[in-house]
Amino acid sequence: MELENPDSEATKLIRVEIQKALDEDRSEAGDIGKHSQSQRNHEQNLAEMTPEELSAIIDRWEGEKVALAKDITPV
Repeated sequence: MELENPDSEATKLIRVEIQKALDEDRSEAGDIGKHSQSQRNHEQNLAEMTPEELSAIIDRWEGEKVALAKDITPV
C-alpha cells in the first residue's frame, strides 16, 4: 500500500494536510505561533520582546484565566 511508504507522494500530501489542520487548530485556540492571539495583539514578535514585556503578557493571561475560573468547592 502506498501510504505505508513514508516517502510516497500520498504520504507527504497527507502530512502537509495534517500539519495545516493542526496549525489552524492552534491558531484558533490562541496558542503561541505565527497566528496566535498574542502576535495579533502586539506589534512585536514574542521572540523579540524583552523579559519585562513577556512577563506583562503572562500576567495578563493569568488574570484572564483567573477571571474565567469557577469555584467548585462543595458548600
